[in-house]
Amino acid sequence: LAKGYEDDIVFWPKNPKANFLNGKMNISYAITKHYENARLRGREKPKPNSNPIKPNSKPIKPNSKPIKPNYTSSILPIAPCLPTTASVKTILNTKSVFLNSLCLVYGVKDSLRNTIYFDIIPADMVKQKRAYLYACIAVLFWSTSASAFKLCLSPDYLNMPVVSLLFGASVVSSFALFIFLLLSRRLGLLKALSKKDFLRSALLGFLNPFLYYTVLLKAYSILPAQEAQPLNFVWPLALVLLSVPLLKQKIKRRDILAILISFFGVLVISTEGHILSFELTDPLGVALATGSSIPWALFWIYNMKSKQDEVVGMFLNFIFASAYVFLLLLLLGELKIPSLWGTLGATYVGLFEMGITFLIWLKALKLSETTAHVTNLIYLVPFLALVVIFFVLGEEILWSTIIGAVLIVGGIVFQKL
Repeated sequence: LAKGYEDDIVFWPKNPKANFLNGKMNISYAITKHYENARLRGREKPKPNSNPIKPNSKPIKPNSKPIKPNYTSSILPIAPCLPTTASVKTILNTKSVFLNSLCLVYGVKDSLRNTIYFDIIPADMVKQKRAYLYACIAVLFWSTSASAFKLCLSPDYLNMPVVSLLFGASVVSSFALFIFLLLSRRLGLLKALSKKDFLRSALLGFLNPFLYYTVLLKAYSILPAQEAQPLNFVWPLALVLLSVPLLKQKIKRRDILAILISFFGVLVISTEGHILSFELTDPLGVALATGSSIPWALFWIYNMKSKQDEVVGMFLNFIFASAYVFLLLLLLGELKIPSLWGTLGATYVGLFEMGITFLIWLKALKLSETTAHVTNLIYLVPFLALVVIFFVLGEEILWSTIIGAVLIVGGIVFQKL
């Protein structure tokens, strides 16, 4: 461009008309001295605008006293400034975010800019904490089961028959699982099951809850709660032994040593510390308490091959178990309407030993990164149960019970190392 002609040059857009529809106006039309001559190109000169736009005589001045940021705290209130968009999801999956750009917005000094971070708890860590929370709730509920069994079965309290208690608990648990399936919209999964699935559920329901709880509750009606509870806890070792013939797994020396340690704990509890005399407090009760681990272990071995939804399978198991218990009540002639306290006891057992607690435990397993993080908490049940037994039932906890429980749990933990 030649010098001296800058004022005569106009840059025209492709469409010379002002775009009033889109609210845009090219201000280059009015920035040259010879706007009219260049616009008209010899045509008739229009009348001048009687009300030209005047420039603002009082322009806005910048703030002479800007607000200074407060550096007394290194923690800035930045959380409300995070956008609620999909980008937040990527931020939440990281462990820390560098706030260099946000420091510029807040006016943080350069000396502090490279040292300010804010940490966000990872989503996986939040899930793991929730898994521990659910697992602890389930452990607390299971810790009260021994006392609830004894309150319902003991002649000193409700004196309920074993089969009546199991029938009421199974019906309540089935109803609770049905409500859960209804609310979670999983009832449609029942239509997709085949006859083979129903036959498998019928077998599993016979093992657990029917056979397992029938044997276990009978043991609780004979033995003190502080003996029956830890003796029933040997089921992981029964699972190891039965996995050898059924799953063709090899047993290791560590497994044998763990079984011997736990078996020694069983002797300590069942003899109340008099091991040399080998006088069992009640041979039938000890056999039932330890033998209840066999149907429980068989249940888990055969349940490993099942591809059903866990809650759907559990619901069918309790439905079939309720039918089995009902037939047994008819054969024994013990089908009676329970008392109010008996109904409340069966309801508690059905909800907090069986139905709801199983759902909570499944939720903990699903949220946990690995099942080992959660299943280790189950070893607290025998010791917490002794505390509940002491305060609720008033049983004097023997040193032999504590030592035996330590040996049983120690053997199980040693086997898993």
